[in-house]
Amino acid sequence: MSSEQILQNQHLTLRPFTPEDAPELHRYLNHPGLTGRRYIHWDFDDTLPLTPSQVEKLIAKWNETEDGFCYAVVNSTPKPVLIGHAEANWGWDPHMPGASVVISPEFQRQGYGSLALAILLNYLFGFTIAHNVSTRIAEWNTPALAFADKHGFSRVGLIRRDDFRHGQFTNSVVVDLLRREWKEGSHAA
Repeated sequence: MSSEQILQNQHLTLRPFTPEDAPELHRYLNHPGLTGRRYIHWDFDDTLPLTPSQVEKLIAKWNETEDGFCYAVVNSTPKPVLIGHAEANWGWDPHMPGASVVISPEFQRQGYGSLALAILLNYLFGFTIAHNVSTRIAEWNTPALAFADKHGFSRVGLIRRDDFRHGQFTNSVVVDLLRREWKEGSHAA
């Protein structure tokens, strides 16, 4: 995907991050409700607060990605506002990209995550060779697991002791959605 490309529907725009996004990104990434579930580049701790300088470096990392993208999710109405980020990363295999959507806690449960995921899946299944889109979700993150279930993802595996949280090892659940399931379901736009 070109770093200039924009994905959108009538409600949301997914676009590359700009340096001007840093203050708002810094604000929502440091919200306590996102601790451990920010889905940020592995060079940055997912549980510690980020400094403004780290957020600027994170934007640079996201914009340098060659095997995927991480885009700003911007609410289109009434005034454009950065409300989250959406990522697709195919690493070594473009047939099976990973994907994630993170919405700022103040904009959650308003349908924006579903809209952003629809845009992301429409792109991956409609314009790439992807036949399977997957992600890992911390076992303790029941809202994210419910979100994945709601959108047709299947629980296909468990990665034991994948993370350390509150002094204990935790597991991650692997979920995926196949192209044929996306086409057959009401998920395709």
